[in-house]
Amino acid sequence: MVTTPELVPLYLAEDRLRHLKELGLADKVSLLLNRKNPAHRGLSDGEAAQLAGIPVAYQFSNDYRGVQGAILEGVPVPQRSSLGQSIMALARLLAPAISRHDPPLRQRRFLEFFHVPSARDQETVWRD
Repeated sequence: MVTTPELVPLYLAEDRLRHLKELGLADKVSLLLNRKNPAHRGLSDGEAAQLAGIPVAYQFSNDYRGVQGAILEGVPVPQRSSLGQSIMALARLLAPAISRHDPPLRQRRFLEFFHVPSARDQETVWRD
């Protein structure tokens, strides 16, 4: 569950968690805090967890300027920004076996996303 560390969104998260508990799904939920600003004296992680009723599993930095710049330029958020580092840290946490030294994937051209390979194509469709 993703929320921001503010009172109203945290109360809404707590309400959603209550509904998920009724469905027996609460053990499958983690709390992610988005737009966490360490310089701002807002709610602490402990206070946010108490209000939402679930511990904070991860938090993303608030990088409004970086996100706006990426949107306007049509590019990803820079990896070196605080938000980019937060995203990469979560990705490494979720997929620790993937090495930074793996060769980068070949970027596909736009039309390649819509290509449906036929049985006659030479490229490998399935990998073992």
